Amino acid sequence: MRIRCALSRMAKFGRAGAWTVVVGVLHLVMTEATYPGGVRLLLRSIPGFGDSGAKSDLWAAGFWYVTAGIFLIGFGLLLHAIERAHGATPRGVATLMIVVGAWDVLMNPVSGFWHFFAVAWRARINRAERGSSSGVRAHGGQSGDSCRL
Repeated sequence: MRIRCALSRMAKFGRAGAWTVVVGVLHLVMTEATYPGGVRLLLRSIPGFGDSGAKSDLWAAGFWYVTAGIFLIGFGLLLHAIERAHGATPRGVATLMIVVGAWDVLMNPVSGFWHFFAVAWRARINRAERGSSSGVRAHGGQSGDSCRL
């Protein structure tokens, strides 16, 4: 019962789309922290923004970190809009996040893709709560019936 109540309270902290945006923003912030100078090299390589020198491993790391961050923010915003419009996370999002997270963690265990498992869990919870607008939770009880502070 306590676990169910705790999960019910945690569900109020946002949907998978919002958490995907958070992961994307963290990805952008961590770019410079993880690869110092990578963002500077990346910005300097934009035509008309600086001299586009030779591309190094540091440039490549900065490029992929920034690209992944931008993608995650965009994907998260789209997912959030879908969740708001339909009241649930689309089927398959949790599985997609687990597959992408597992692939990256397999290739690079010291990575931020561990966060994808938390977002996948959030997506699964959102999907399970699809019927909560009628007052009935996925676990069969009434919403808020036995979870008092």
